[in-house]
Order: sequence, then C-alpha cells, then structure tokens
Amino acid sequence: MPLRTYINTLLPLAILTEAFSLLFLHKQHITSNTLNAIILFISSLTTGMLVIMKFYNTGTIQVIDASGKKNRYVIPLTAIAAIVWMATDANSVLKRIAIDIHWSDIIPAIQIIVKRFVHGKYPYAPMTELGYTTPVGYMPFHWLPYSIAEFLKFDYRWISFSAFILAFTVLVVRTYKRNVPAAIITIILTTASYYQMSRYSTGMMAVTVELLIAAYYMLLVTGINGNKYMVIGATVAICLLSRYSFVLWLPLGIFVLYTSGHKILLLKATITSVVIILLCYIIPFLSKDWTVFYKTNTGYAGMNWEWQHLCDNGLPCNLFNGVGFAHLYYNHYGQANYKAAFELCRLVFFIASIGMCILMGIWYWVNKKKIDYRIFLMASLKIYLSVFFACMIVPYDYLMITGLLISMALYAEQARYRVV
Repeated sequence: MPLRTYINTLLPLAILTEAFSLLFLHKQHITSNTLNAIILFISSLTTGMLVIMKFYNTGTIQVIDASGKKNRYVIPLTAIAAIVWMATDANSVLKRIAIDIHWSDIIPAIQIIVKRFVHGKYPYAPMTELGYTTPVGYMPFHWLPYSIAEFLKFDYRWISFSAFILAFTVLVVRTYKRNVPAAIITIILTTASYYQMSRYSTGMMAVTVELLIAAYYMLLVTGINGNKYMVIGATVAICLLSRYSFVLWLPLGIFVLYTSGHKILLLKATITSVVIILLCYIIPFLSKDWTVFYKTNTGYAGMNWEWQHLCDNGLPCNLFNGVGFAHLYYNHYGQANYKAAFELCRLVFFIASIGMCILMGIWYWVNKKKIDYRIFLMASLKIYLSVFFACMIVPYDYLMITGLLISMALYAEQARYRVV
C-alpha cells in the first residue's frame, strides 16, 4: 500500500488527537498537565509533518477534478445541516453564558474600543473604563468587525461564530469541488471539534473572540495555497492586523515564494498587504500615536504578572492548563523565583520559534525541487505554530483553537491535490 494511503488515514487521526487533547482530555482530568501538553504538541506537529511526507519527492502535483462525481447534493446538504446544528447549539450556549467582566475582560474591552470608534473617538486612547489603566493592545481587525454588531445591536460573539462558519464554508466548497471524501472528513472533523468545544471548552466561544482570529488563519491557508496575489495579500494583512502570531514565520514565507520563482506574485501580494495595512491601521490609527504599537508589544513581552495569577490550588491558572510547556519552568524554579523562570521561558520561546523557521528554510532550500512550494508554505505554517503555541510564555488555551482550525484547513487544502 502506498505511503500516501497511510498518511491519508493518519492525518484525520492526528487532527482528532489534537482536538481531544485541546478540548477534552485535560479538561476532564484524564491527562496531566505535562502529558496533555506533549500529546497536543506532537499531534499538532505531526499534522504538518505528514503533509510534507505525503508530497515529498513525488513529482508534479495537480489539482483534482471531481466535477463529475455523483450524489452532488449530499455534501452541500450535509454541510448545511452541520451549520444549522452548530448555529442552534451556539445560540443555546451564548444565551446561557452572558458577557461578564468577572470571567474575562476580552469582550468588554472590545466593546469599549468599538463604542469609541462608532462615536468618532480615538479607539487607541489608554483604557481606564475597566478599573485599571492599560494601552489598547488589539489590532484593528481584532475589533473592527464587531462594529457591525454594535450598529445592529446584537451579541458581539455572533460575529466570531459567523466568521468561523464562513471560513468553514469556504473550505468545504473548495474541497468538495476537488475531493468529495475529503470534504466529508472536513465536515466531520470540524463538527466533532465544535461539539467538544461547546461541551467542554465553552469559554473559547463564550468569553473570547478567538473564533474570529481562527477564521482569518483558515482563510490565510487557502490564500497561500493559491496564486491570486490579492487573496494572499489580503489574508496576510488581515492576520497581521488581528493577532500576528505568524509574524516570525512571515520571512520564511517570503523566502519560499522568492526562491521558488514566484517573485511577481510575491511583489504584488506584498503591495496589497502594505496598502491594506496603511489604510486600515497606520493612517487612521497609528499615525495619531506612534507609541501605541511599542507599548502594546512591550506589555506582551513582559506578561510575568500572569505567572502570579494563582488559582485555588496555588498554581498560576494559565500555566497549568495542559496546553503548553511554560509550567515546567515554573515547577523547576518555584514560585519564589518565578521571574527567572519567566525570562528563561521567554528566551526559549523566541529561540525555538525563530530556530524552527531557520531550519525549515534551510530544508526547503535543499529540497525545493522535491516539494511544491504551496504544500511547503501550508505545512511549514502549521509546524511553526505548533512550536510557537507549545513554547508560549503564557499558553492561554483559547489561543490554541487557531492551531486546531488551521489543521482542518491544512487537511482540506492538501486534499485538493493528486500526484501526477
């Protein structure tokens, strides 16, 4: 049996393992902090590695034509049924869990920023309304879409959910046109992951807006898997202007496009991104206070206060949640010397994230004739984010939903190809 056949089976299993470790196992006290973090990291990393293995040194790849497949209405009806069920379930969850600053200040902060914006005030003025003074750290596309909810007076969280459904729909439609079985698996994987989130990790959809960010990154995967410079440029810009977790990977993406001979595509996509960033951030917001970006990133780099935020068990809540390795540093140094633990964790985070990109860049340079650049772009993004999230100085579990949904996007997009 060809290796690709085994990989086609292993990929969904790796993604399901990632979903279970993120959304279920540790939250149900089945796995320990360290074991769960290891399972999550390995399963996440494996997804990217398997995609590279599947297409490495296999010759030319070609987009599959599945236009002549029978039962053409089964997949669309199944996808619609899944969307209706998820929307109905989400409505129940959001009605049950109100937006409450005592649970999280994320949505209340976004509400303040959006209200400032729609009333013509400067959204990036220091925030004092929540009982403490802090710079506004959210990039424009982290809060701008919620202006729709503010104007129409509905729950902000429906914007996040709608973006997720939109990205899911794009994936299913693109995959259905090329690979019907993979479209079915994409629906199953996404619906199963949503089910676990709504049952065991409700906070990810009820007290954060991370589904919006995850949707951006899902669309980014579809963008870099094509040759339309406007789509690539727009998705890159939107991700940079929301949560720029992939910024350390971006030089690798540029390097791959340049060395693979797609210089014009790279140039046009870059111009598109720069124009969007200028029009949506620099000119309307940053130009009014050039210190905002610096203050925000300084705050992120110095988040050792989260290492002092203790739960009832006397341990930092967001370190001991089973999704990252930051707790190992805390365990080693102890509470009395948490600052040294934090600084070492931060150093390792940057070394690991940048080092992984450098290693992947070297590997691609040596093997660029043996793997299609689109496959490598998608898989390397997943591999990089696996390391990025695992080594984060504060591994918030809700951030990891982006990594999981990128796995869904990677599975769907790679399934569009066959080896010629």
